[in-house]
Amino acid sequence: MGFVDFLKNIFSEKPKVEEKPLEEQAIPISKLEAWFAAKEADIMRGTALVIENAKPRFLEALKLGEQSCGALRTAQPRYPQLYDKNKAVAEGNRASFATATENLLKSFKFPDSSDDFSIFIQNSNSALGEFMSSSNRSFIISNEFFTEQTTNIKKCLQEIDKVLQELAAHNREKRLAELPQVREKVAGLVQKTRQEQQLESDLKETEARLSEIQSHIEKSKQSQAELLQSPAFLKRQKLESDLKDAKAKTKAHADEMRSTFVMLDVPLRKIAWDNSAHKKLIENYSEDLPAAISQDKDFKLADVLAKLKGAIETGQIYAKDKRRSLVLESIDRLTKDYLQAWLASHDDLKIREFELQTQIGNSEATLKECELKNQICALERELESSTENQASVARARKHIDLDEEIKEAGAGLSSLLGMQIKLIKG
Repeated sequence: MGFVDFLKNIFSEKPKVEEKPLEEQAIPISKLEAWFAAKEADIMRGTALVIENAKPRFLEALKLGEQSCGALRTAQPRYPQLYDKNKAVAEGNRASFATATENLLKSFKFPDSSDDFSIFIQNSNSALGEFMSSSNRSFIISNEFFTEQTTNIKKCLQEIDKVLQELAAHNREKRLAELPQVREKVAGLVQKTRQEQQLESDLKETEARLSEIQSHIEKSKQSQAELLQSPAFLKRQKLESDLKDAKAKTKAHADEMRSTFVMLDVPLRKIAWDNSAHKKLIENYSEDLPAAISQDKDFKLADVLAKLKGAIETGQIYAKDKRRSLVLESIDRLTKDYLQAWLASHDDLKIREFELQTQIGNSEATLKECELKNQICALERELESSTENQASVARARKHIDLDEEIKEAGAGLSSLLGMQIKLIKG
């Protein structure tokens, strides 16, 4: 057999084996990770054993091949006369074939672990194919002149090829080239299954929390309704009614004094037209009467009122008889004692308002009502947030469709293990 024929046998078709019905096995996805890990470990152990058994033979063939290449380089020609006539051709092809063979032998990196097994087979076949196409002529010519040495190289390559074919057979049988992809599909399916389970768990927790929040809101609103019928709330209503009356009295008290100053407003402004101090004083009394009375310690308003009274009586400021009488009456009434008495009554009324507001704010009903309102507000915010979270989780769960992943992982496992694998949820 020629060298080309020998190398072609490396890539020849293998005889077809009659297919047998595949064994069937159903695997729950919940147990898939551990189950596949055990199967993969078995494959790796078997591959490691194949590597361990084949490695010494392969390395020995490489060693003999390298020695044979060395022998070829120094070998004497079989036919010296023929060699002398074709020395350049013989030497050129001897060196070329020896170098190509040595490079081929150096390119083989026998795997130390099963992880590199499939790549080693692929690279070795590629190297052999390239060697066959590039070194056929140099082998034939070298074989004519140095038959013994080239035959030894051929035997070494045959032994290497035999080991490689055994490894390739194991690689095909165990489908090791498919293993990384199947491992990735199994890991992806397991991860998505866990993600789906987590989302389902989150969805149930969210739904339970929503129901709990709704129940708390209903109970709080029921407590609000009960509060409206409680003695504490009726007591607060009485305080609120008293406060309303107190505010009405304060307003009436203020309106009575304000009406007096409204009647005097225009005349007073006429008096203060050319007097900035009087003008400022009148503005203070018009804007904030209680504050103006408190701040007017020397009762400077009396001077302004006296000037106004004199101006009206002398006709400097005209007023009709009826209005003139009312204005003068109001001026006479606005004494310091009168204003101080009004201010004291005003302060008493405001104090009463404050006391009632404080009692209302500190009442059992108000505190309970405030507590319930805050409680309901917080619950409603949580309800809104939980509802949004529920919708988000539901959308994420809806987008997870395991059917395609189950189908692909099952097909990959079936092909890898040579059995019908059916993956079931659970």
